Amino acid sequence: MQQFLEKKFQGSQNSVSPPGTNVTIITTHSEENPTQAPHADSELTTITPCPGDVVETQSNAVDEIIKENSKLRELTKTYERNIKDLNGQLSEEEFQDVVQQQKDGIFTISDAERRGSQMKILRPGPSEVQLVDSYMDAESPNPNSRLFKVLHQEKNAKLWNHAFKEHSQKFPDCDGSLDWNQHGEEKIGLAWILSIRCKMCHYTSHREKLYKEVSRSGRGRRAAQFNVAMAVGHLGTSLTTEGMRGMLLCANIEPASATNIHQTCNKVGKIITDKTVVAVFCGNKLCKKGTHLGAKGKEFTCPAHEGCTATISPETTIKDKKRWAAECISELQSDDCPLIISHFTSDGDSAAASNASEKQGHMIENLKDLCHFFESQRKQTAKAPFSSHMFPGRTKAMRESMQRRFALDLKLRCRTEYENCYKHYSSDLPLMKRAMLSEEEFQDVVQQQKDGIFTISDAERRGSQMKILRPGPSEVQLVDSYMDAESPNPNSRLFKVLHQEKNAKLWNHAFKEHSQKFPDCDGSLDWNQHGEEKRGLAWILSIRCKMCHYTSHREKLYEEVSRSGRGRRAAQFNVAMAVGHLGTSLTTEGMRGMLLCANIEPASATNIHQTCNKVGKIITDVSKNSMKKIRQDIQELNEKCGLANTPIRVEGDARYNNATFSAIGKTPFQAATQVTYTLTRPSTERVRTLSRSVSFVL
Repeated sequence: MQQFLEKKFQGSQNSVSPPGTNVTIITTHSEENPTQAPHADSELTTITPCPGDVVETQSNAVDEIIKENSKLRELTKTYERNIKDLNGQLSEEEFQDVVQQQKDGIFTISDAERRGSQMKILRPGPSEVQLVDSYMDAESPNPNSRLFKVLHQEKNAKLWNHAFKEHSQKFPDCDGSLDWNQHGEEKIGLAWILSIRCKMCHYTSHREKLYKEVSRSGRGRRAAQFNVAMAVGHLGTSLTTEGMRGMLLCANIEPASATNIHQTCNKVGKIITDKTVVAVFCGNKLCKKGTHLGAKGKEFTCPAHEGCTATISPETTIKDKKRWAAECISELQSDDCPLIISHFTSDGDSAAASNASEKQGHMIENLKDLCHFFESQRKQTAKAPFSSHMFPGRTKAMRESMQRRFALDLKLRCRTEYENCYKHYSSDLPLMKRAMLSEEEFQDVVQQQKDGIFTISDAERRGSQMKILRPGPSEVQLVDSYMDAESPNPNSRLFKVLHQEKNAKLWNHAFKEHSQKFPDCDGSLDWNQHGEEKRGLAWILSIRCKMCHYTSHREKLYEEVSRSGRGRRAAQFNVAMAVGHLGTSLTTEGMRGMLLCANIEPASATNIHQTCNKVGKIITDVSKNSMKKIRQDIQELNEKCGLANTPIRVEGDARYNNATFSAIGKTPFQAATQVTYTLTRPSTERVRTLSRSVSFVL
């Protein structure tokens, strides 16, 4: 080894050291045999510091020597394992690493010092069994059993019922447990086509689509409703494709491919934005060339200079809707045969219609958008001063909650009535107004006498002899069918994120326990809606029989975070989802809206906030410790290379986040309330963060 090092120093032109310079020497020694070192260790001996240029060239040579030395040590350890082996046989992988075949076809083997050995080379043995090899056997545990899958509850229960009954009929003597068939599963976006197999016999069920398909005509595979609904929710957020995939991977959910997400979002986006756009104005304050001119100290004016990409001046208020509407009207008037606008639908507080009328020169009737109109109705109803006994509730908070629910229900009912009326009268607004029964007309038709008797007047306002009967029962609504405990599960059409292994374990236990306790019952099992408990996005579920009174135990279909102490332990899935959520720009309401679009009951906003706050604090502590470790490693490396207390190069930049409130009246731009400054070391192949500072105004 000493000869090798001397040759390494002598063979490099850049490694010749002048007298009095620093030389780092690596030597190896062995406690047993100095020539063949099965236990090779390394020593670093550093002499007095040398000039900077020479130290830099010698440190490079030292790095190469360390790499060569580490390879030799690994080769020595491999030799030691082979020598201690009783039969002296190498595994197939070791045979490929150690044995070389010469041009004449003879196999040779080298020792730790790369010299030819007199050892007899035996035929290689079988390959070492790796962890992945244990999953290649069909009888091995499912490698994906610990993953989470988004499953349709009703179809999931249907598949398990069919599989257990069919298995007991075909193989009555088999007492094996059923599990997901990993070789028969097919992934379509985030939806799955799955089947079930027995661990003991060769039973395999049919493949079931655990999702609903989009109904359409024509041939070909139909899209999964879940993927389409997820795309609808995705398009309503600022989440990128990679952000979506990363968040799902953090939560141990196998995501859809980027291609699948792009294609689905493109198709859904085309349907959502299928409107006739007659004019568009895009305002832009940014100008890259102007930024370069300003950095050089040159005078310029945006958007007047040559090559300017800005369309409006930096001092312009970006929320000036009156001006932007007028720009669109100007675009319409620039045509040879311009269109004339009669009605303009806008926000309730927007003044765009008035400026559009001035620009056009003709009066434009302003109509209010239904979304904003009914939202204003909801807000007014929610804060209306109703009597204290109108809404039930033990506390004021409970009564206010009931009032907010009433406001939302009233908003939805009024909008539904309006849309049905609009459709019935073919969008004829005057006819709709004539058909509506005013409050005065109602008072004219039905009167309540002093004695409490209701009377009805005929068309000529004369008292009618018509007998007013007691009102009959209300028509049976869809929601009424779910009030009975024996009715179908109202949540059976929802999707749930379930742990595959624990899901299969619960169904196996329920079917075997049900057959033992109620051997004569032939009913189907289903999820027990009255025994479920929600923990964020995780669930504690049980199973019941639709015929008898059997109910299984409640099973946590998630894994818990291991910690010491008493109290409830958090679900790993919720924590992992929070880790992925913090790495994106997705808001809490955006997350909840996206899950609701996909028919997944989301976690509450409070639960998401609390989990993200706890996880964020842990991530901050881990990041600080990691940056501290990086700084210590740089110090140790500099000391070994004789560069102690030597200054290093760093790069730094700041990132600003703006407030969500308006800054009108203070500055034409929104004021930033958060700044993050980061220092990194750029001299390595991988840029490493050394320090980060975060400051808040709010």
